[in-house]
Amino acid sequence: MEVRKCSAEEQAIKEKCEANDVTYIEPNDSMTNEVRLKRLCNAIKNSQRRKRQSKESPFQRKQRLGEKVACETQRLAKEFSLERKQRLDRKALSERQRLASLSPSQKKQRLETRNANQVKKRASARSGTSHSRQCTRSDYNQKNSKGPDSNSCLASLNPEIVKPISVETEGPIKNAISVISRTLRDHCHFKASVCVICDRFIIGVEKIHSLTKERILLNSHRISVKMYEDFYGINMHPILIQQYEINDIKGLLLSPRSHRTGDSFECCSACFDALRPSRAKDSNKPPKHAIANGFAFGHVPRVINIKGEDTPRQTDLTNDMIGDIMGPSLAAQRAHGFVFAFTGGAQKSLMGSYHFFDVDQSHVGAVINHYRSTGANDHIVCALCGRMTPNQKERAREMSNLDTKMYIDLLTWLICKSGHHGYKNLTPPNECPQPIILQDRDNDDNTDISQDIHKESQFSSGFTFTSSSDPTESTGVYRNQTDFTMAVLNGEPPSLIVHGGEYVNGSKLRLELIFPLQFPFGFGGPTVKRPTQISQLAILQHYMRLSLPQFQRGDFKLVVLNMFNRMRSYETGLITSRSSRVHGRPFAEVVSTLTEKQIKEAADKRTNNIDDSSIAGEFLSRVEISCAALGYTAAAAKKNRRYMFAMCDRLGLPSLFFTLTPDDELSIRVRMYANAGNEITMPSLKSSDDDCLADFILRRDARLKYPGACALDYESIVQVLVEILFAWDSEKQEGKVGIFGKLLAFSGAHEEQGT
Repeated sequence: MEVRKCSAEEQAIKEKCEANDVTYIEPNDSMTNEVRLKRLCNAIKNSQRRKRQSKESPFQRKQRLGEKVACETQRLAKEFSLERKQRLDRKALSERQRLASLSPSQKKQRLETRNANQVKKRASARSGTSHSRQCTRSDYNQKNSKGPDSNSCLASLNPEIVKPISVETEGPIKNAISVISRTLRDHCHFKASVCVICDRFIIGVEKIHSLTKERILLNSHRISVKMYEDFYGINMHPILIQQYEINDIKGLLLSPRSHRTGDSFECCSACFDALRPSRAKDSNKPPKHAIANGFAFGHVPRVINIKGEDTPRQTDLTNDMIGDIMGPSLAAQRAHGFVFAFTGGAQKSLMGSYHFFDVDQSHVGAVINHYRSTGANDHIVCALCGRMTPNQKERAREMSNLDTKMYIDLLTWLICKSGHHGYKNLTPPNECPQPIILQDRDNDDNTDISQDIHKESQFSSGFTFTSSSDPTESTGVYRNQTDFTMAVLNGEPPSLIVHGGEYVNGSKLRLELIFPLQFPFGFGGPTVKRPTQISQLAILQHYMRLSLPQFQRGDFKLVVLNMFNRMRSYETGLITSRSSRVHGRPFAEVVSTLTEKQIKEAADKRTNNIDDSSIAGEFLSRVEISCAALGYTAAAAKKNRRYMFAMCDRLGLPSLFFTLTPDDELSIRVRMYANAGNEITMPSLKSSDDDCLADFILRRDARLKYPGACALDYESIVQVLVEILFAWDSEKQEGKVGIFGKLLAFSGAHEEQGT
């Protein structure tokens, strides 16, 4: 055996490695000694640098980084100035060569042209004109009583002082029109762009990829029904499999709402990248947002058959036929009840607002057959509020009535046929209770005389989700700062619940039980385990982009928004502390010795208003915690105003004010998003008034029933406006030349104007 002796130099390097926590590399035949020593020296230098930086104070670190940035800026400026000098030198040399090649007559003609241009330019400056805009002194005096000022308006029009702004209009406008109209499939026929893999809308400037049938079959083991059933250990419902099946591609979970051209389907960028051939061999898991990744929701079938019955209960049931009252009344989990309030009056349209709470409906089933005989109160209430005309009161009563046959058919299907775990072991009902109507007797104080029957017969609705536990900046969704601090320290996010009021233990609530029409087969909730991990926040955002119409309803959107805010408040929580010494020791050193048990005991004492002088109690008394404000609160508006003022201080006042006001009722795209998978036909210019009015009614009903479709259309328009017309690069955060020139910065304010 050969024994190598370490030289003094080698021994010194070995000692340095041990002192700096660097793994020593023994001499070997796989690399040269020069390369080995260079690697060791670099590792030692990096370790020493990290140690020095760890001992720096925040001020020293900021100063060091500032010096580094300044040096880099000087280096780049020097390089740019050198490149600019070289470019100018090349241009001057080229000009000298061109002039040298001119004949004497050409040189004379060039000199005369230059002198004529200079004379014209001086005359233009004296008269106060510019090449792009004519403005004489007399015009200026008429608009400004103070008279002309050579340092203000007229001076700014001098082309020698103000450089012309480069503006590009034709290209961006054509590009924007092509992006907005890419859903036009044929003459006057529109169909939304939906990803075949994840069943999500592709909107705005998002790229639409063409995914071939061959690529889909190559990844069939990742998005198949078999993979789904093996992971969850269940047999998928035959109806659910059929709803995610494409005719000539069996056994895979795909979106039938995706547009198909031959053997190619539309696909989003995320799924297209995840289904690359190289990944098909290396992975057995589905893409993050794929239907096969636990997002097989399905929808209520058009034909409802009950086992043992000869004829179907429903033969042509669509999502549009299911009213606002029907969905909440079928929920398997609620507490207390929900109210539909109708308001109106003379020369006012009838307004219906939907206020929902949590109600426990465990008595659904056998108990509902004896519902009225037990003396229990109905859980559906309709309130007629304020002054209304007699016709409005009558229409409100009609709208508050439930379709009893549809209610019983849907509830029976959920119990007997769907396999929904929330309705397991329940008995199908024989009858349906109608809502209680709350109103005062008609009198002069609550009854108006009808004056405009057409306007008073119009109806619009709105949703209100009551929650006394919306997140705040100081406590999040918790009772106090102590509870918020403990949750952040322990890494315990708030439960994804609907918390309307202070009535329920929300930890037992599940989204798929609250909204059975959104999750008719009981699968796809945010807490379900999935083959490819995805955060709960991303799941809630995923719901907002699904092409299934039931996910565009207002009540579902409001609940998911509340859940998103709860989770967001936790993730943005920031704990700060007032630093000082405790018992002669640094506060950070004292806190580092605390255990989880000590902090929990101190928190319990503070919650019960018990004095605590321990170190853990001192820690909780000094810490402060805060989270980001909700987007629709006054605190968020104040924060955004501060950002806007800061931008004005840095860049100056905005040069332009641009307003965008899309009308949902006049947009064919709202109907398109509300009817994904179906082609929407726009009435031709030769259509009769009756056809145009019928189309307007369809667009109005789609806007009221599916406000999520309006939000998608608005988001799509804003994306096209910012990234194409304004030419703003969102990734690089810089502007290019658009319809208003090159943007330095911009800020947007969004406002909803309801009717």
